[in-house]
Amino acid sequence: MKFSINNSIKSSKENIKKIEEKYSIKLPISYLNFLFNIGGGEIIENIRLKIPHSTDYLFLRHMYTLTEFDNFFNFEFDHNSYITGIKTIGLTHAPLSICIGVYENEFYGQIFLYGWDLGLIKIANDLNNFFDLLELDENL
Repeated sequence: MKFSINNSIKSSKENIKKIEEKYSIKLPISYLNFLFNIGGGEIIENIRLKIPHSTDYLFLRHMYTLTEFDNFFNFEFDHNSYITGIKTIGLTHAPLSICIGVYENEFYGQIFLYGWDLGLIKIANDLNNFFDLLELDENL
């Protein structure tokens, strides 16, 4: 699903290389494609996220980008201390964080929802599968 981002900021290959080297990580290809081609910012349309194995939906509000000024593991909604190598990449209206596994372990490249009372729930195998869960809500 394609969507529009208000004042989209795309990441550069140089910034990503600095972040990967600084934190000794290798970002998943699907996330890199997003950072280079779409970027981050506030979602313009009413995009809803279908929760797997549920009839519930969440509305996507923000997707985050990475710049050379970002402290990769210290964003406001980062949950690195919960499970090593989980990075926040977006936010829903709930607010629940959308996270991706960035360390090369069993969580690598997978997409999760995180909330203080919800915990960490896997919702997609990678960012491409996550985008398949998005749909435009034309009723709003």
